[in-house]
Amino acid sequence: MSRHLVAFTSFFILIQTYLFEDVHSAASETLEVSLLPNGAGVRCDTGYDLSMEDCIQKGIDLGGYVKDNKFLGYWRNVVFGCSMVAKGGRIFYNDNPKAINDGRYSPICKTLVGVRCTTGHDISMEDCTQDGIDLGGYVKDNKFKGYWNNLPFGCSMSMVDQGGRIFYNENLEAVNDGSYSPICKS
Repeated sequence: MSRHLVAFTSFFILIQTYLFEDVHSAASETLEVSLLPNGAGVRCDTGYDLSMEDCIQKGIDLGGYVKDNKFLGYWRNVVFGCSMVAKGGRIFYNDNPKAINDGRYSPICKTLVGVRCTTGHDISMEDCTQDGIDLGGYVKDNKFKGYWNNLPFGCSMSMVDQGGRIFYNENLEAVNDGSYSPICKS
């Protein structure tokens, strides 16, 4: 029996959003976004791209601007979907799904706040380290298990600061602050 792993990071494109549940309160109706760090090849995960309609407003909310109402295009080097130039803040929306970020653009994506594996799709603590390494992650100083409020329950990897660092959170009540990608069984 083969196992399939799913990770929510810009490094891994295999995403099946039906495997995850949003633990936001039902009262949360606003679209939350994250500005990913700029870098060659960095893009939003499948299913986390903003619509063109949301791109301008969310980009402005993050401190960006649109120059001369020109933000829509079909480029090779600008990340697909919504992004902001890392230096300067100009907002772009690229319609080219095959585009590869040349490193100057920070993708604006739907956030991972509250995202975790659905019941029955969690990876055991014993499998977390190896499965995370198989997905390109790493363990720092053999310290990966803990009880945090801001990481999703179970196995995850950091998307920022310590990009790819593997964690196993034992706190069932924790809510992902959007900085961590759950690693789940499909």
